[in-house]
Amino acid sequence: MPGFSEVARGAVALRAPRVRVWAGASGSADVTEEERSRITAGLREAALIARDHGLELAPEFHAGTLTDSTASTVRLLEEAGVDGVGSYWQPPQDAPDEEALAGLDVLADRVGAVHVFSWWPGNQRLPLAARDDLWDRVFRMLGDRPVPRDTLLEFVPGDDPAVLEREAATLRRLAFPGPGRVRSPLA
Repeated sequence: MPGFSEVARGAVALRAPRVRVWAGASGSADVTEEERSRITAGLREAALIARDHGLELAPEFHAGTLTDSTASTVRLLEEAGVDGVGSYWQPPQDAPDEEALAGLDVLADRVGAVHVFSWWPGNQRLPLAARDDLWDRVFRMLGDRPVPRDTLLEFVPGDDPAVLEREAATLRRLAFPGPGRVRSPLA
């Protein structure tokens, strides 16, 4: 993967634990086996470079890429076959909570970072508290696992900086619920 060594050196200089990458620019149903092989080989090459620099590598879990579904993400990670390659995770757009959580359960041990936001339906940006139940279940599910993860508050309603404090407070409440519950290794 041309130029990835420079990216890895930059990540080390910034003391980042991982580098996020995109798994192509087409959905898993739309790529040929040749394209899939090329993307997988690029991921494997980048993962080896990242590992040589003490970094993790994690494809974005996102529509329009080879990581557009849980099954395709698992396939890509297995085909890459390099330790230290994980995945980012976010609830798939328009996926019902149960479907999103079932996919997360499959990927959970490979998730290095979670993008936290509240979109429903479609890309309508709601306050994070509007999907408390989903996020409470996400944090419980991941909190039961020993792997520390990062959480990133990715979107806020209206992209309005004035609501960032409120949204961050909701994220803290969900990630660190207080007495009586296990403190999440997230955040």
